[in-house]
Amino acid sequence: MVRITAIPADGVGIEVLEAGIISDLGSALAGSLGLAASANLNPERTRDVGGTATTREVTEAIIGDLAP
Repeated sequence: MVRITAIPADGVGIEVLEAGIISDLGSALAGSLGLAASANLNPERTRDVGGTATTREVTEAIIGDLAP
């Protein structure tokens, strides 16, 4: 059982793998990562499996979406 500290002054020195696990467990306790890590909440979005777009096309699409 992993016990996450409640006092910010407490610190834990651990390996990278264990740090990732503890981070994921903490997120699950808060109700974020553990509950919706793989959810696709936008039904209009299609998954890009092949990756046929160039870097320029992807960049232009992102900038186009950010522009007012």
